[in-house]
Amino acid sequence: MALLRRLSLCAGAGFLIYSFVDGCLIDKEPATRADVCRGYEELGSELRQFRVIDNAVFRKAGTLADLADRYEGPEDLSADAEKLDGISDSHTTTSLALRKASTRIADLCGAPLPLVGLLR
Repeated sequence: MALLRRLSLCAGAGFLIYSFVDGCLIDKEPATRADVCRGYEELGSELRQFRVIDNAVFRKAGTLADLADRYEGPEDLSADAEKLDGISDSHTTTSLALRKASTRIADLCGAPLPLVGLLR
């Protein structure tokens, strides 16, 4: 149990450092359709590998939110970006909620996310 707690603390510290570097130090360029669809596919792939406790899904949702927010194509992905950002900050979601939060991205990329169940 103590080892699990230490690993959790180390993972949390690593995520904070990554978030700082990613959010503050790296200059964000506009995202292309290919960038958004790659992020969307990575989220879908993570969902297909469904695990009951899977923080990677929430990280992928956050990454996709960032890509959608930086997308400068003719499609407006800002509503999806906002919804996905909210999900990435949560502790529980469903694949249906992720699907509903990414409808415009699904139209852009050509396919809806898979449905798998509850994610924590």
